[in-house]
Amino acid sequence: MSELRSMVVDVIERLCKKHNSNEQLEALEAGKWAQALWDDIEMQQFLAVALPEHYGGAGGDIGDILAICRVVGYYAAPIPLQEHYMSNALLTMLQEVPYETRTTYAFEPLTLTQQCVSGTVYGVLWAQVATQLVAIAKKEEVYYVVVLPLAASFQEPSTNLAYEPRTTVTFHDVTPLITRPIHREQFIALQALVTAGSIAKITGTIEKVVALSVQYSKEREQFGKPLHRFQLVQRHIAELAGERAIMQTMLQQCELALEQGDMNAIAYARIRAEQAITTVTAAAHQLQAAMGMTYEYPLHYYTKRLWAWRDEDITARTWQQYAAQQFLTSDASLWEMLTRGKQT
Repeated sequence: MSELRSMVVDVIERLCKKHNSNEQLEALEAGKWAQALWDDIEMQQFLAVALPEHYGGAGGDIGDILAICRVVGYYAAPIPLQEHYMSNALLTMLQEVPYETRTTYAFEPLTLTQQCVSGTVYGVLWAQVATQLVAIAKKEEVYYVVVLPLAASFQEPSTNLAYEPRTTVTFHDVTPLITRPIHREQFIALQALVTAGSIAKITGTIEKVVALSVQYSKEREQFGKPLHRFQLVQRHIAELAGERAIMQTMLQQCELALEQGDMNAIAYARIRAEQAITTVTAAAHQLQAAMGMTYEYPLHYYTKRLWAWRDEDITARTWQQYAAQQFLTSDASLWEMLTRGKQT
């Protein structure tokens, strides 16, 4: 880990820990996000930490973004930090100027007609508190990355299972702030970048679920001894630890894959993340039983996020279709595709 990354992660973690509480997570259910945490991060000028220096950033890289997203996931921080980082990373990847104000993204295609964008995007992450939307628009057979002012949209607010803001956003003949044509390989690369951010957040949350489960097994007693002394509980803990290790390894591979342009590795990681979420949440709730769903214990704040994120953003199904298409159009065997890395 670089000196810059170590310093940034340390500060972000301290800020998240400062604002992390059951009360803060419960407040999100009433529609109150962690504005104070966002303000602290902004005050420390960490919103631009991964931007190139010529855009006024600190010159960090994608690994810095993933490390921060992992911390955000670990503390279930109710702020749109991952969305903001990824939106600006999408823009800088295309050599476009990033935004200082809160920005989010969506990949459900809109329609571009005569330089105006129309259409509806469902479940936009944190649109209710964002200023711009980085989106995909289609004109005939050409895809474009467009940036749209959310003030010019009609919004129907909603939430996901974890009460995080998810909004249906409709545009009607809105002039984009930025319009940039992209080819298919760029579109897949953009999807891979966002997917890596999701995997980082999922990994951090799984780490937290494992930590909470281990803590619970040490604190709670049954028949006069701690739960972790029972063989079946030990099996659950071992299963949790195994899935955590797998996701940590997958996240390391994601950073390398983005540097090398290996979209297959991103696809496999996202597909495997879905299995990890299913296994981890089942084992954790089996271990903590009904207590894990009470407001007295924080486990459900994290497992609800995992369940919600499993079905959001660029899902495993999207990458399953991509991997299948790659296999069907390749002369390589399935084993070769799984082991040889980037396809040439």
